[in-house]
Order: sequence, then structure tokens, then C-alpha cells
Amino acid sequence: MNIHTFDKDALIIENSQIKEVILCTKEKKPYLSLRFTAPVVGLWSPPTKNAPFVCIEPWYGCCDRAHYTGEYKDKDWIQHLAAGETFRGGYSIIIA
Repeated sequence: MNIHTFDKDALIIENSQIKEVILCTKEKKPYLSLRFTAPVVGLWSPPTKNAPFVCIEPWYGCCDRAHYTGEYKDKDWIQHLAAGETFRGGYSIIIA
């Protein structure tokens, strides 16, 4: 990542393409790892602000795509549970 990574908006990575995000120092030494089970992750930082942080958000659902007109039950990443079922997700943060 660099100062321009989020100039146009967040990065949204879908379909369980990644299960871990590792942040490194400028010397490429890992200092934070976030592992998660979510199928979608959003990465963002305020654009054009040179903010000293990046947000890592594991998502189990997300907003509709632009111009979505389908049924609620058919939305991308919607979680379906039958009566009495339990949903469990999770993540871990490791600081080096």
C-alpha cells in the first residue's frame, strides 16, 4: 500500500480470496496480523488525507451493488439461518 492506494475508495476483496492481512513496517517487518473467517474484507483509509492508519474490516455481509433490484434473500453475502440455528464468525489480531 502507499499514500494513493485508497484515493478512489476502499478496496473490497470478495469470495474468501484472503483470510489474513499483515501490516509491515517500512522495513517490511510484520507488526500486525489480522486473521478472519469472513468471506469479504474491506480495506480503507481516508483518501487524500495521508492518514496514519488503515482500517481492516472483515465482513459477513455488505451493502447492495449499484442498481441492485433483486430480492433481499438473494443479495450477495447475505447470511441465511434456519429457525434455531446459530451463526458464529471470528477473527484474531496478533501484534508482533
